[in-house]
Amino acid sequence: MHSRRERYLIGAVLTVRVLLTLHIVWTYIKFSSDLLPWKGGTIIEATTQSIGYLPYLSLSDSDKFYQSLLFKSCLFPTFSGSSTSYYEELCSVKTSDYKSFEVTALPGHAWADGTSFNLWDVFFTYSSLLADNYRSIPGLETYKNIEVALVDSRVTVTFPQASIDNMIFFTNFILPQHLLANTSRDDYISKFGQSPVGTSCVHIKPTTHDTSSVVFDFESCKDIPLKYYQVKQFPNLAALTEYTAQHEDD
Repeated sequence: MHSRRERYLIGAVLTVRVLLTLHIVWTYIKFSSDLLPWKGGTIIEATTQSIGYLPYLSLSDSDKFYQSLLFKSCLFPTFSGSSTSYYEELCSVKTSDYKSFEVTALPGHAWADGTSFNLWDVFFTYSSLLADNYRSIPGLETYKNIEVALVDSRVTVTFPQASIDNMIFFTNFILPQHLLANTSRDDYISKFGQSPVGTSCVHIKPTTHDTSSVVFDFESCKDIPLKYYQVKQFPNLAALTEYTAQHEDD
């Protein structure tokens, strides 16, 4: 398991990710307008690796970044020196002993299809997807001894042992119960993967003209001047080098 810093650094702001993530081989920025904060501009990232923007199918640091563009978690971790604090993103999380936690959904959040975010989404994610791991996804076995229950207007989560590190559990991305309950892993990858519905303002933009690219659409994000974030995949480094040589004047 990655350390907290390694595992959650990818949740930082987009600019930090572009500058610091080591798997980026080549990045350039093209602006459709010269001035910010008006909408315009595309960050294009080239990579020789496949990317996974659906949570829990991949646990790599780079893929968690793409997932964080579309999905939010109950808590968002922030770092100051050696200490970690947690910002309430989708939920309020309370505990008195770091073993038993009570989770309530914060109001005012909705899925991209307009459906209101609610406690059933939290319960579905924590109970069915993580604790029960009903899709048998490798890497989630670590949660099998966690007890999750829905009690009145809150979700209770109980860990085998008390630890402040249990807070990390609540930084897992929440998925929509109304779309994914009782669906298979294949449906998750094929149907939901074609048009994933998250709680973020970011969407996947179809790219019929460039099947080697995945484009994250930021046009609905009011406070982000970026328009698109494009990840262009190449089969190998030689193909990437050839492409950059052909487009070095772009």
